[in-house]
Amino acid sequence: MQRRQIVYIPKPTPMERFSQKHLCIAQLCEQRSCELKMINRLKEQQKSLKHRKHGGKDFKDMDHAGFFGVQMLREDKETLKLLDMMQKMSALEAENTVKDFPVFGVLEDVFLTGIIDTLHYDKQRKVVLSDVKTLNKDAELFVAERGEHEFQVGMHKLLFDSMVNGHVKREQYIEHLQLQPRQTLGTKIQGLTQSLGYPSNTFGELLDHVLTTMASSKIKRIAKLKIIYLVEGKDTKTSSGTMWVQFKEGQLRSELKGYLAYWKGQREPKGVDIEDAWKCETCSFKENCEWKNHDLVETRMDCRLQNGSIETGSGTGSKINNCHNSGEVCVQYLHKVSILPTPGT
Repeated sequence: MQRRQIVYIPKPTPMERFSQKHLCIAQLCEQRSCELKMINRLKEQQKSLKHRKHGGKDFKDMDHAGFFGVQMLREDKETLKLLDMMQKMSALEAENTVKDFPVFGVLEDVFLTGIIDTLHYDKQRKVVLSDVKTLNKDAELFVAERGEHEFQVGMHKLLFDSMVNGHVKREQYIEHLQLQPRQTLGTKIQGLTQSLGYPSNTFGELLDHVLTTMASSKIKRIAKLKIIYLVEGKDTKTSSGTMWVQFKEGQLRSELKGYLAYWKGQREPKGVDIEDAWKCETCSFKENCEWKNHDLVETRMDCRLQNGSIETGSGTGSKINNCHNSGEVCVQYLHKVSILPTPGT
C-alpha cells in the first residue's frame, strides 16, 4: 500500500496576493502611516479592477494607445518612461531644474520606484532635492507626518544615488518587472530612440543604453534634502517655511526592512502605535478595523496609570488624559506637535 504524499502549498505573500511586481515609495509612506489602512485600500482597489476591463484586457494596457494608434506592449511603455527620464537627466546635467524625476532600484530584494518632485542646484552648484507639501489652512503637522515626509525624500535620494553609481543591474530590472529584453520595439518607438540618441531595436538594447548612461553621469549624489511647506487658503497658497532633512541611511534601511517584511510574508500586518491613535478618527475603514475595535482597547488598558493620567511608555513624554477604557480611540491623545518652521527660514 502506497503512502499518500502530503504536498504543502506555501501561502502567497502579500506581494503575490496583491499582484505587486514592485512597490512605490508613496505606497511605503502610506504603509508607514497605517499598514491596515493601506491593506484595506488595496483590497478595495482589487475589487474595482475586476469591473474595469476593456475588451478582455486591463484598462492599464491602453496607455498611450491614442498617440501611437495601437495598443502598446509593456516593453514599449517602459521604453517611453526610460526615454523621458533620460531627457530629464540631460537637463539636470546641464544644471537646469527638473520636475517629476523617476527613480528606481532594488533594495532588500524588492524593486522600488518613486517620483522626485524637483531637482535643482543651489548657489554652491550642489544638487538639491525639493519636495512641496500642501497643508490645510488650519492644519498642524504631527510628528508622525513629519516622519513620513523625511522617509519619502530620504528614500528618493537613496534610489537616485544608487542609479547614478551603477548599482541598478539589467537583470534586476528585467526579472522584477517581468519584461522581455529581446522584445522588438515598435517602429515608432524605435524611431524615437534614434532621434533622442539611444538607437535601439529591442528593449534590452535600450535598457543597456540607459543604465550605462546613468552610471557614467557626472552627478554622483543628491547633496541636500529640502521640504517646502505651503498652507492652502481660499484662493492662494502661502509659504509656511522650509525644513532641511538630514539623510540617515542606516535608519532608512532599517525602517525599510521592517516594512518589506510584511510584503515578503515574514510577519502579520499591524495597526498604528498607540501614539498615533488619532489617525483612526478620520480613517474611512475604522468601523471594520480589528485593531481599532480590539487591539487598541487592550493596549490602552495596559497603559500605566499615574496621578489620574495615562502614560504610553513610549518615551515621548506625551500623556493621554481622562481615559475611560471605552471602545473609542483615546481622542484626548490628540497631542498635536507643530513642526512648522519659522516662515522665511
